[in-house]
Amino acid sequence: VDTGLDFVNATQFTVAHRGDEATLVYVQDGDGDLTTGDDQDLAGITFDGSAWAGPVKITDDAIPDVAPQLLYDSEGVLQLAWRKADALVRQVDSTTGSVEPIRAGSGGVTFTNFQFLGNPDSRLVVVWQDISGDNVDLFYVAQDPVTGSWSSDLRLTHDGAVEQDFSGVFTTDGALH
Repeated sequence: VDTGLDFVNATQFTVAHRGDEATLVYVQDGDGDLTTGDDQDLAGITFDGSAWAGPVKITDDAIPDVAPQLLYDSEGVLQLAWRKADALVRQVDSTTGSVEPIRAGSGGVTFTNFQFLGNPDSRLVVVWQDISGDNVDLFYVAQDPVTGSWSSDLRLTHDGAVEQDFSGVFTTDGALH
């Protein structure tokens, strides 16, 4: 796909589409030096069915923004989550750029490959792999669709097998698998 843009110093791409529309969000490194995180911001472009528009800066500060994840929720609203320094956050309003915390203490390799999911009831969930005692298990936090608050950490698996390269999915009854 030719977007007409040069993605020099761009990494960590994520895309979501609905019908003919699409949004692509990525990490833009200001100086091209990936060892300096204070210049890693999110940018995005949109496709309206006939042409790409953008890029638009989503974040622009001295706090590292990495690991973006996009999805359309069950109501067709575009949702964006990412790691901002050591916290997982979600964009609440794309016009103002306001964000809400999903989970603090989410730095390091553990949260580089988190998954951002939505179920048929508009509940948003974040799933990640982490160490639990001497096991590696999957954990998640879920947003209450009524109050908007996020749960504490919940364990999805609890066994001796190592869970890796996971892919979460919601069934039509709303169960997470």
